[in-house]
Amino acid sequence: MTKVVDINKIFADYVKGYLVKNKGKIKPDEIESRTAELYSAFESEPCAALGGKTPKEYYADEPDLLGLLKRHVKENVEVNEYLIEEIEKRVDKKTLAAVLSDETEDEEVIETVLDILVESNPKSCVNELIDVLFNKKVCSHAIDDAVEALIPFADEVADKLLDRMNAENRTDSYFVEILSHCVVKRKEIKKLILDGLSAGEKVPEYANYARIYDDESMLPDLKRILASLSDYVSYKELKMTIESLGGEAGERDFTYDKDFIAIKAAEAKAAEDERKD
Repeated sequence: MTKVVDINKIFADYVKGYLVKNKGKIKPDEIESRTAELYSAFESEPCAALGGKTPKEYYADEPDLLGLLKRHVKENVEVNEYLIEEIEKRVDKKTLAAVLSDETEDEEVIETVLDILVESNPKSCVNELIDVLFNKKVCSHAIDDAVEALIPFADEVADKLLDRMNAENRTDSYFVEILSHCVVKRKEIKKLILDGLSAGEKVPEYANYARIYDDESMLPDLKRILASLSDYVSYKELKMTIESLGGEAGERDFTYDKDFIAIKAAEAKAAEDERKD
């Protein structure tokens, strides 16, 4: 069984050894500029801490790479690039994708596997990426990665996403972010965007989704919602959306709005600083 190793620590020891061997020839503060050169040499040299293998060779004979990744996480050792590269080469995508659907799996394992899949072929695992969005254990970083990976396939996953949202009674904004990129217009997506705007809690965010969705039929509803807004930032963002869709929206006096005052003060300061420069 391949041991869990901390490659960063081994490299740090390699650098210390290099300094000892070259004492008087190189100063410690010169190491930073030579890090890339040293690392290139390190990864190609046999290392006692790796059983006489080079970092590039170390994982080549490991039969259970996914299990080794999990052991790294369990022992709180950073998963290094050589292990990831070996997983990318030898572990089939279906095996990796199954990890994303396992709600009992460690969050860091899911995140690492997600990064590997997103970097390689996200289209092959859209169902598993959707599972990530519904997995309440994963962190916001993993959610963000899954959203970004699914956006190019918005039309392809729209039915599955909408069906599961309905089944689990979920309307999280990151679902709407993906669906807003659909080219094919659907009444369900339109409703999700309008409901998000009407709720009033994330108007700038949902105004951006409405801009991306680019559906002129939303204009009457957008204008109705605009009339109900009382804060400057929300009004400004939704007004911009209405205008981007070809509609018109009048100005409103926000002289006493705290956000308006703060923004104008910041703009005035920036202008003053520019004049001084």
